Amino acid sequence: MNKIQELLALIRPSAPVMTKALSDIGNGDMHTGIKQMYHSGLVSGNRIGIVKGAVGAASLISMSYFGYTQGLPYLRRKIKEFRDNQSEKKRIVQALEETVQNQEEGEEDA
Repeated sequence: MNKIQELLALIRPSAPVMTKALSDIGNGDMHTGIKQMYHSGLVSGNRIGIVKGAVGAASLISMSYFGYTQGLPYLRRKIKEFRDNQSEKKRIVQALEETVQNQEEGEEDA
């Protein structure tokens, strides 16, 4: 474990302990120690950010691929079924209207 991790692992360290640790990290200069802690956190944060970004990108690519290969054919099939059902409904309605019209004409003839 490096000096920065040791410092961060301390629970409620006293001021002299913090001063000494920052001085040790900065090779005798507290200001440099603070800068090194900042840059260490920045690098660590960037690594975490890169990993999260890569995972997010991989997820997005996977979902896009799945959506294109599985979702798109599914939607096309459902749209075709819907259109087929609509045309079937229209045929039924037309047949019923013709039947009603034929019955009305038959009643008028009688």
